[in-house]
Amino acid sequence: TAEALAIRESGITSGIVNMDALYTDGQYQRIVEQDISQVIYTPAAAEKLTVAARAIGRKAGVFIKIDTGLRRVGVPAAEAVSFIETIAASAHLEIRGIFSTFMLHPERDAGVLARFRAITDELAEKGIDPGYCSLASSHGIFHSPEAWLGMVRPALSLFGIYNGDEDRTAGLALRQALCFKARIEHLKWIEAGDSVTYFGRFTATERMRVGTLHVGFYDAVPREHSNTGQILVDNVLRPCIGSVSLNHYLFDATGLNVREGDVVEVYSRAAGNNIADASETAGWMTYSLLNHLNPFVPRIYYRGKTPVAILERSV
Repeated sequence: TAEALAIRESGITSGIVNMDALYTDGQYQRIVEQDISQVIYTPAAAEKLTVAARAIGRKAGVFIKIDTGLRRVGVPAAEAVSFIETIAASAHLEIRGIFSTFMLHPERDAGVLARFRAITDELAEKGIDPGYCSLASSHGIFHSPEAWLGMVRPALSLFGIYNGDEDRTAGLALRQALCFKARIEHLKWIEAGDSVTYFGRFTATERMRVGTLHVGFYDAVPREHSNTGQILVDNVLRPCIGSVSLNHYLFDATGLNVREGDVVEVYSRAAGNNIADASETAGWMTYSLLNHLNPFVPRIYYRGKTPVAILERSV
């Protein structure tokens, strides 16, 4: 909810869908005031949204989540048409879309699509316009063109990231769209026998120069990268040494012509250091690594090679 409101309040005027649940009257009111489409799938939520819309004097937009087999949230498929009919008849609610989610189960997803299509077909017979119909996320975009329908939800793919190796052969070429950069906070020399970080996870076998970055698992650098991760420094891959902590990361800077303040790439597009390889090293999904990126790390946006915008969140 906070994210949806922040997007609207930043000046974005296009459609926004809030997939968070709402719990207070104030939340319902703000969502309606900001013309944000709210995901609903229960009569109780529909009623609360109706109350807010009536009080404000405008229709509330809704996207209706349908449970076609995943069984997380959503109006059960068998009850979906009846529920949608009720919402369509409301003077205070406007259906802007319906959607569901694949199970990513090769033997059951055909049934998911069939149930969703049966619902849209019945709505068409009844003359009900459901707005956007959406079923395919990134996996569906790659592997189920028959499920693209009126709207797809690429999310992960917008970053130019494949979720798995099977996606690479699906005919859609992606290029990683982001890098994660940091500055060298500190440089020092340690001697043979010196250990570094918590628990002395790394011990030098010879004199070496050590660089410290002010990033860590608070910033989507997995602890599993302790003694295994790599960063790109002056176009050279250098290993992590010791433990990755909350906001510190040490690397071997021996032999490099670098100084404090120089920029390094925590995640680059280079083999061994890109999002896919960094995720594999940690035993994480690429999806998980991207979702752990700290929202307070400034984002610099490029058009071609030219920086055109920066997003820097305040506390």
